[in-house]
Amino acid sequence: MKQDQESIDAGPAGTQGAPLPGLLDSWIANLAVLLVAAIVYIPAIFGSPVWDDKDLLTGQGIGGGDSLLHCFTRPFLTVYFRPLVSATFYIDRHLFPHRGDLPPATVYFHLTNVLIHVVTTALVMGLVSCALRGAVSGGRISLRRAALCAGLLFAVQPVQVAAIAFVGGRTDAIAALFAAAFAWAIVASARATGRRRTGFCLLGALLYCLALLAKEQCVTLLPLAPLAYICFKPEAQPERGRDGRAALFALLPFGAVTLAFLIIWKIVVTAAWRGVIVPGSPAGALPAGAHAVQIGDTLLYYASVLIAPTPAGVSVHTLDMFRPFGALAAALGFAVALAAALGFALTLAAALGFAPGAGARLAGGAGPIRGRSAAWFLGLIALPLLPVANISTLSSFLVAPYRAAVSGVGAVVLLVMALEGLSARRRPAPGRGALRWLPAAAPIIAVCWWMPLTIWSASRWKSETRIAATVVQYDPESLAAREGYCEALWGEQRTPEAAAVAEEALVKLFGADAWQDPAAVAAFLRAHPDFETRTLEFEGQQLPPRMLLATLYADLGGICLERKERERAYLDYRIALSLYPSLAEARMGMGECAGLQGDFKGAERWLRWALAADRKEARAWFYLGTVLAMQDRWADALPDYAEAVRLQPAAGRNWVRLARAYVKIGRRADAIRTLRAALERCQDPAEAVGMLSALESPEPPAPNPPAPNPPAPFPTGERGVAVGHELPARAVGGH
Repeated sequence: MKQDQESIDAGPAGTQGAPLPGLLDSWIANLAVLLVAAIVYIPAIFGSPVWDDKDLLTGQGIGGGDSLLHCFTRPFLTVYFRPLVSATFYIDRHLFPHRGDLPPATVYFHLTNVLIHVVTTALVMGLVSCALRGAVSGGRISLRRAALCAGLLFAVQPVQVAAIAFVGGRTDAIAALFAAAFAWAIVASARATGRRRTGFCLLGALLYCLALLAKEQCVTLLPLAPLAYICFKPEAQPERGRDGRAALFALLPFGAVTLAFLIIWKIVVTAAWRGVIVPGSPAGALPAGAHAVQIGDTLLYYASVLIAPTPAGVSVHTLDMFRPFGALAAALGFAVALAAALGFALTLAAALGFAPGAGARLAGGAGPIRGRSAAWFLGLIALPLLPVANISTLSSFLVAPYRAAVSGVGAVVLLVMALEGLSARRRPAPGRGALRWLPAAAPIIAVCWWMPLTIWSASRWKSETRIAATVVQYDPESLAAREGYCEALWGEQRTPEAAAVAEEALVKLFGADAWQDPAAVAAFLRAHPDFETRTLEFEGQQLPPRMLLATLYADLGGICLERKERERAYLDYRIALSLYPSLAEARMGMGECAGLQGDFKGAERWLRWALAADRKEARAWFYLGTVLAMQDRWADALPDYAEAVRLQPAAGRNWVRLARAYVKIGRRADAIRTLRAALERCQDPAEAVGMLSALESPEPPAPNPPAPNPPAPFPTGERGVAVGHELPARAVGGH
């Protein structure tokens, strides 16, 4: 009986009645792999919020964070339908210790991401043990080795770093988790019979649904469901028509899930998607040739980060690295894509008996099982990359390593299959000793290459300035990278360094004598009409090129205001508006300049104009309320301060000003409640404590208690908020 069970484990036919393969018997080796998956991310665990993290931690990016239902009815980060990701952040916010409605410490969110990665690593090992059963020589020993190898490679795969070390990358981490689980379930269904086949198919449909609710990119996994019944059909099953019927049956639940998702997605986020392209962005302005180069470069980028990752590849978000190679890099990218497509088609055709000669060559002499499996996992790599290949130019980052997280699952499995194929073909012939040991050495080489790169890359995500500096280091020609680095430095009150970064970028572009001259800047843009096209081609449409330049000038204007250089700030804001008249930050800056000169009416006009361009700019609402308060229009200022609190609830100064407005109009109880909330958020609570003591004293308070130090109309330099969570003026991200 024991021998019979051994033959069942080693052979494909026996898998029809075998239970779903779990993790391998060697639990110590499995545990070691899972520990490695967690240990490599220790450098990022205690990092601070980066980019979109601030909105996610405060709840603003998940529909307000006040209701689990809102996670499913309101967009994720204002433009996406990813309710499962929103729900995980909602649970984190309520599960871990926190003060009031302030978010828990960032470390808890990092730990959740690491836990997701560990579970996904376990699923990858289980997927390999199920998918390759009967497709590797050597029985259970080789199968155990293949699963452990795949798990270790996935644990240290550099392309996963941004999805794990970046809290906002959780959407891709969860998508990879459920994609791996879906793959395991659908492969198990294809290898089973009877009710077990149906049960695993329905389980796969449920997991596919969860993957869709994590990231819409997973909709491209749909063709893999019917293909699994062809690619993983046991050799003992003789009827070809039975495969087709099973594939068509699988389309029913998966097709229904896809249709339901698309309908709900349309209902929930259609209106939000209208704001993805910034107004005035030259969407679709790329010439056909430039767009083709962009697509080819994108394909080459994702192929490189999956096959041969480098520090530059896992750090950049533009295609500037390929600019020196021109059309040659794009041609190489298309060649890689064509080779993958031909390999998929020919391998699948060979496995089905339509091209037996090609089958022998492509399957490495290992028979149809490995050939079919390889074709399916090649699809798992390629299909999720189609939506992010810039066939339709993305409106956020042009490329990002975390977008290949799902493809990374298929990549490690396919790599292990290739190594097992070499192991099966090796012969102890004289002079071929190096080739003989290649299957054993290749995983060791890959781990020794990938693990240090993963640890180093994870350490880059400890702070926004560190990751921004790394991006600039490996993408020095990118205006978007320079602007992001300037914003990060400014957010940490490192204004001299922030100014130096912005000025260096502008001097490099316009020249040392021209960058502060509005006429010279305009003349440069007229003389170089290809500037915008080239910027769009290699940096994408996260911001229109003119808006990107205007934002750099607006950042400099804000820095100059902090330095009390009002004339210089006014000039920078003027240049910003000449480049992009609807830039909210430049309009707000002009309002600040007017307010500091005592022109409150003019400041009010500029600030209302800024809010017409961006009604989600919390600082503009705060400054507008301050301008109205300086004119003793406290009743009018109250709703503006309230809106600033709603948009930026972690900023203590917003609550203090709202409380003062309540006092001024005689709403004492509301003022006390607001001040108590302010005490939990203020870095310097002296003003809030003084006002609260006066209001709660036994003697009736004065109707208008004065502030200990009346604040200036525009408290420049207060870009941060309480409890160490810095909120930038503009969200920077690209999911």
